[in-house]
Amino acid sequence: CLPRRSSLTTRCGRNASSGCNSAPRRNAASSTPARRCAAATSKARVAALHAKALALGGKDEGAPGPRGAGFYAGYFRDLDGNKLNACFMG
Repeated sequence: CLPRRSSLTTRCGRNASSGCNSAPRRNAASSTPARRCAAATSKARVAALHAKALALGGKDEGAPGPRGAGFYAGYFRDLDGNKLNACFMG
């Protein structure tokens, strides 16, 4: 997680700090790892989270950059294979 967990929220707006240290969640319909999205407070925070994930051994799944009108994101996989996305809307 980012150093300031208060700035990291899930896509549905709940604080993500409770999920940062938990076991990976699995999709109930399959055995594939679940996807997670973390809403960042700026493009710089997206880049910082993406860089930190790669530094800790994550796999790059898409460098931070624009992904459509007003959507900026970077994608990576954690060590358990979960696909994660840090995004900024604005």
